[in-house]
Amino acid sequence: MEHLTASMVELGKARYRNAKKLRTQNQLSSETPAYIRLADQMHEGVANVIQKFFDDCSQVHAPCPVWLPLVWELEADEVALLAIKRSFDLLDGNDMTFAYVSFELAKSIEDEVRVRYFKEYVDKNTWKLLQRDRKNVRSRQQFQSKFWDKEKNLHSKGRYERFTLWTKTNKAKIGAWLLEILRMQTNLFTLKSTLTRKGSTIKKIAPNPQLQEWVRQFDENSESLRPFWLATTEEPLRWESNYGGGYMSDDLPVLPIMKNAFDLRNRDLSNLYEPLNRLQEVPYKINKKVHDIMLWAWEGDVSIGTMEKRDLLPVLEPVENLKQTDPEAFIAWKREAKYVHDWNLETSGRRMRSLRIMYVAKMYAKLEKFYFPVQVDYRGRVYSVPSFVSPQSCDLGRSCLEFYRGVPIKCEEDAKWLKIHGANVWGRKGTFEDRIAWVEQNTKEIVRIAEDPRTYKLWQDASEPWAFLAFCFEYAGYKEKGYGFVTHLPCRMDASCNGVQILSLLLKDEKIGKLTNLVPDLPPQDVYQHIADRVNENLHKAKSKNSLAGDWLKWGIDRRYTKRIVMTKPFGMNGYTSTFELESVFLKEVKNGRSNPFGKSEYLEALLYLSTIVNKQTNIVLENHINFMKWIKSQVLTCPDTLKWETPFGIEIQQHIYETVQIGLFSVLGMEKTTLNYLKNTDKVDPKRQAKAVVANYIHSIDASVVHFLACKQDYDITTIHDCFATQSPHAPKMHKDLREIYHDIFNQDLTGKFKSELLKQSGNTEVTDSFELGTLDVSALNDCTYMFS
Repeated sequence: MEHLTASMVELGKARYRNAKKLRTQNQLSSETPAYIRLADQMHEGVANVIQKFFDDCSQVHAPCPVWLPLVWELEADEVALLAIKRSFDLLDGNDMTFAYVSFELAKSIEDEVRVRYFKEYVDKNTWKLLQRDRKNVRSRQQFQSKFWDKEKNLHSKGRYERFTLWTKTNKAKIGAWLLEILRMQTNLFTLKSTLTRKGSTIKKIAPNPQLQEWVRQFDENSESLRPFWLATTEEPLRWESNYGGGYMSDDLPVLPIMKNAFDLRNRDLSNLYEPLNRLQEVPYKINKKVHDIMLWAWEGDVSIGTMEKRDLLPVLEPVENLKQTDPEAFIAWKREAKYVHDWNLETSGRRMRSLRIMYVAKMYAKLEKFYFPVQVDYRGRVYSVPSFVSPQSCDLGRSCLEFYRGVPIKCEEDAKWLKIHGANVWGRKGTFEDRIAWVEQNTKEIVRIAEDPRTYKLWQDASEPWAFLAFCFEYAGYKEKGYGFVTHLPCRMDASCNGVQILSLLLKDEKIGKLTNLVPDLPPQDVYQHIADRVNENLHKAKSKNSLAGDWLKWGIDRRYTKRIVMTKPFGMNGYTSTFELESVFLKEVKNGRSNPFGKSEYLEALLYLSTIVNKQTNIVLENHINFMKWIKSQVLTCPDTLKWETPFGIEIQQHIYETVQIGLFSVLGMEKTTLNYLKNTDKVDPKRQAKAVVANYIHSIDASVVHFLACKQDYDITTIHDCFATQSPHAPKMHKDLREIYHDIFNQDLTGKFKSELLKQSGNTEVTDSFELGTLDVSALNDCTYMFS
């Protein structure tokens, strides 16, 4: 345990230092934790001084600098944030000339004004395309280049005459004014004069030694408090109070049982101790066969599922005079060079995740067994503290894990869920019988994969290839040894569109309950495909009036295009964000070889068109759910204090999203929207943000209760990812039964009435008309709903 503790501390320090080094090298020191803290502390004072200057110069007959109207386009808060941020980027440990820093500060103000002006006058689609590029690209420089190209195009149309006033002289004066405010208000840097070789004097800005020492101390303290959390080789320290569970080393920071929550010392969370202790006492080990193939794929620079290729594509070297000697070859070279550049940028994040998974898995492979400490968030949802390789990781990170304790398969019933799991992770749908039959029909292929996955690569086509590979090894072992084979594989079962499912149970909505497998004696239903069918019907009706409808019909819309939108509708999915969800599915098909039917000019329009239809059909199908969500939000809007409710498991949830002042800048300096939050009133909640979050948080508090009840009920190993559960195949029938019983017990209570009462009591409303209806869904029959979890 001492070895892993030392690794956690040292790896955490290395991660902190590397992140800081990367940002500092790219002149982004303002994004490091130390400077974020300083900016938060300095901002209000600097903004107040700027605001006073604005007010003084606004008085009748008051003298006003000629450059001030340029800055007046922004609020004082925004000017202060930009000045602080840019000064930190430039002054971290380096002496720079007063003139250069002044110009750069003013340039950051000008950039912000130009971006806002651009957004005001550019067409909506161009702006949305830029927003998409901002999300997709991995390079600030790439996004800046795209933005300024479009901005120059608008400038060429004569809209930017006003920016000729941003002369070098005016910029120098704006920057000097801001620098003097920062110097006087913060005392973080000093001015000094330096003689040049020619005998002239240059003013330079130098950070104060006290600033550098403060940053050094802050970093030293912070890096020790941010370990790289790993699994433990011994059973985690039991939760017996609200602090101190999981890890038992004095070298590690004390964990709270509930992360990202306010003071827990006076809250009774004792109900959580038993389920969390049971979950974190389940031992795991590395699946050596899967890990060996992971190493083979990684060393071989192969991309499989969530594993990205280890190496970057080699950059194409320029060919001298190619443009002049062979223009067509030059065009082909440019196309290939762009592909390499874009691919390397696009895959960088996935590559780093794969690298970390491989590193951690290699470390765990040396251990006989290990455990994952857990804690909850403020909704009660359970999370493994370690990341990258854990039961809650991506397909690559969780599929190399198996239970340490094995269970023998003694009969066909014991093997049932092993087969169902295999079909699930391949991507096979249908009844349990269909899935079992599919596995049995493909036994030869499955065994061949297990015998030589390096040569027989069919497993790589699975929906979850690494989980399917783990299944192939396990199923081949079972087929070889027969009954008595000891299985360690976690076999999963998922809820059917859990958010919609829970809302259907709360509303007793039989129509949607049927689509989410809450009605017994029916084959498995698919709400995603149901809405996809409605979308296709709508496209068919519109094809004679809109060519985009015909193009999408030819392309084919299935459940993949509706799944993310439908499943996240209870959690706030809207038309804007759903466009990006559709695009990710669409581009995946294009990358797999399908030809994009949409031209460059109509591409975004086509996505927006489809997004509108999918959202409209989803809203029609889920109308009663949406009315219920609107009613809940309307009540929360009138709640003046922290919102509280009790979960079915008996945990008090406290939702307190405080009112903040948020400064949002479009500045291309940071590629992403730059924000600074600080509390305006620590005792005042923000009703709008409270209302926006409440439905998702209430649903999550219910699915968390299911986890808590199951953990307390277990006499077998389980692992969970919120509404997804796994155990060894022989225990799966019991877990399947236990989950349905838990749902039956939870929803046979009047949860809707209880939650309404809690909301009305806290909102102060007495006479309220409901905008939703309770249906006739028979909750008492949930024990017989076979495909509620499947």
